[in-house]
Amino acid sequence: GGNCNARVHKDANPQARCSCKLLVTHKQAGAIIGKSGSEISHMEQVMKQR
Repeated sequence: GGNCNARVHKDANPQARCSCKLLVTHKQAGAIIGKSGSEISHMEQVMKQR
């Protein structure tokens, strides 16, 4: 886990964040975000536990 293909400076903190942008339809975005942001909140909580 924790693999990221983004280019990171060799001296960067090992906990450096990785992000990506996705082009999705409104329906797909709704499924990712969830009702009132519930899915995003859940993902954030899971990632904080790592």
